[in-house]
Amino acid sequence: MTIRIPLATVVVCALFSSQATAQAIKACDEDTLKMVSDQVAAASEAVQEAALSEMSLAQLRLSEGDLDACSMHLTNASNLVTGE
Repeated sequence: MTIRIPLATVVVCALFSSQATAQAIKACDEDTLKMVSDQVAAASEAVQEAALSEMSLAQLRLSEGDLDACSMHLTNASNLVTGE
């Protein structure tokens, strides 16, 4: 016997998971750059190199005006140092 999941349940779960992901993305602004930079500076050497690479990419994308890519790289850097 198969169990059928109503389509509405699947849709609601998808909405909640996409909202959680969207909330975790860092904004690309000077305050966030400073905050993530401070996190990276305080991180262990094991993750600093990768996090610094992400920070450099974020700053490059910000200078190019690509705020979505900048946000993605800031989020990656922050996640590297916080272990998320």
